[in-house]
Amino acid sequence: PDLYGHAVLGPVTAVETRTYQRFTLTYTAGLLGLDDTAAIRVSFRMVSDTGHLQSDDPGAPNYVSATTNGAARIVLRCTRDGPRPWGTCVTATVRGGYLSKGDTITLVFGDMSHGSPGMLMQTFAEHGFEFRVQTDVQATGNFLPLPQQFAVPVVAGPAYKWVAVLPTLRRPGEPFFLGLKAEDRYGNPTPQA
Repeated sequence: PDLYGHAVLGPVTAVETRTYQRFTLTYTAGLLGLDDTAAIRVSFRMVSDTGHLQSDDPGAPNYVSATTNGAARIVLRCTRDGPRPWGTCVTATVRGGYLSKGDTITLVFGDMSHGSPGMLMQTFAEHGFEFRVQTDVQATGNFLPLPQQFAVPVVAGPAYKWVAVLPTLRRPGEPFFLGLKAEDRYGNPTPQA
């Protein structure tokens, strides 16, 4: 963290499947700063049905914005061609200057300040929707993961339907167990029933 910087993400509380959310990631440059054309990158797993992140239309869903307090501008690029398994990448590149130790880059995923409804979350529940943060402080093209990484729990929504769980084959008179499972709109088992 002293050399390459560190990041913080908020909020990291549980979010519901297929809802619009807003997350703020703030990267603080370390001792090496960030050279001109250096970058930070936040990657997401390719196996996901989250909304397609974009930085072109601030009023559309999944808008990502970037700002810095340093003496440079930030060029933002959202792609779906990252290395496996981190297919979706948001890269914030320093242009027209550099960042010194202590300067920050703030990325807002699902920036709602210009009309975007936010970042659309995936349909499946999991313990940790990962934000993988990496940096290339000397513009070499080699991104190194920061020591701290972030994950946001994605939880099932309210009960949408009940599903019977029972054996498919039983002989007449043979006992069996019948289970009932509540599922949300996307088929995730939910305790909200």
